[in-house]
Amino acid sequence: MGFVALLANNPGWSGRWRVNLAGLQRGGVRIACSVLLWPTAEPCWPNTPPDSAAFDDLKKQLKYVEDDLANKAKSTPLHVVKTRADLTVKCGIGFVHCVERGFHLGPDPGDVDKQVRWLSEEGVAYITLAHLLFRCVATNAPAIPPDVG
Repeated sequence: MGFVALLANNPGWSGRWRVNLAGLQRGGVRIACSVLLWPTAEPCWPNTPPDSAAFDDLKKQLKYVEDDLANKAKSTPLHVVKTRADLTVKCGIGFVHCVERGFHLGPDPGDVDKQVRWLSEEGVAYITLAHLLFRCVATNAPAIPPDVG
């Protein structure tokens, strides 16, 4: 994922990220979204149900982000927003978790309530259920219409 992030977030091979903590601080950013997405857990084909392991992958990514931010917080004032009160912290940058794509919630409707509750307790502000392509989670307007080609 680090290599993909480097390609997607880096304007060249200079090693400078387009978005970084120093830039967020210079810009006076108070709240930033930590957008969680584990693309390798996404079903490859339309009309394929989500993988049951996708939620565990998402939880690992959330922990990775929080551990990385905790390491950076030693030199930069920042915090992860888990509650409404965390939004009123007066210094530093607050990171709010968000989840892109409902396939992370898995294929079993019986697990969805439990998993959404866990995400809520972790401070996740939103979950997009449908994004770009149909993945047996929610109906969407596909970015790539199925009848093209």
